[in-house]
Amino acid sequence: MTRDRLRELVKLKTLSVPKTVQIPYIGYIENIKETQSTWEIGVTHRLFPGAKSSDITKLEGVLRQSFPKQLADLLSVTNGAELFCVTMTFSSSPTGEKAVNPRYVILSTTAIAERYAEILEGANEFEEIHDYFEQHDGRMSYVPFCLLRDGNYLAFH
Repeated sequence: MTRDRLRELVKLKTLSVPKTVQIPYIGYIENIKETQSTWEIGVTHRLFPGAKSSDITKLEGVLRQSFPKQLADLLSVTNGAELFCVTMTFSSSPTGEKAVNPRYVILSTTAIAERYAEILEGANEFEEIHDYFEQHDGRMSYVPFCLLRDGNYLAFH
């Protein structure tokens, strides 16, 4: 099921954004078309080889909790992904430098462990977060698995 849904998702080659939404750096987007009510932005996707079941099990041990089946399935299909990538060309650069900016970054098993460690490390700096971890057996109630373009995360609980 996860494999089929992902296959359908990566077939999407255009992101439709209503004109009411302000798009930062719109003048630098390489593949963009304007319609009466939307911006149609050409996108690409990048998938990586799936994680081994032993990697997923190891990560669950580090996190001291099991993944939802859907997330374990997703990681077994692609151990990390960059979805809805927009290519931007910076004409002010003498080399016409390009950047590919993904809207969603599905974290790999390694990246999930790193983010989890960063959050735990930060818990020592903030008393209320530290107290929360002490009350919950040193374990978080959520685990981030997808980085959004705005710097937030999607997480499972």
